[in-house]
Amino acid sequence: MVAASDPARASTLERAPRRVAERGAEHLAFGKLFASPFGAADVSAYVPALPAAPPDGEALWLSPPAWWVGAGAVAAAGLVMHGVAFERWATAGGQSGQERAARNELINALNIGAVASYVAAAVAAAVGVALFLWPEEEEK
Repeated sequence: MVAASDPARASTLERAPRRVAERGAEHLAFGKLFASPFGAADVSAYVPALPAAPPDGEALWLSPPAWWVGAGAVAAAGLVMHGVAFERWATAGGQSGQERAARNELINALNIGAVASYVAAAVAAAVGVALFLWPEEEEK
């Protein structure tokens, strides 16, 4: 801690003993981080790695077959939800009114989830068709 009210220069200050003990590998790594000085030339020499360009100017988004696979997977999830809902409906019997109401709530939630999956699959399929039929730009 500097106890002077005047502006102080770090080079004129006296070195004081440490009041904090070193603590393991993290402390050592942080100490080595600034062990060797670097300047503006080192910073300007740094060139970040750029991502590789797609081959032959291909687009970076998913290809139409990938959209079809996604649409099929989402539709399959909807079918599973509808299957579970149907199984709950078909196996109901001898339940109290409260159990029946809870079962119907679950069936309703599964049906809503299945319909949402079908809508998402239809959107994915539409995007896949649009990407498949989209005209490619001519190179100038």
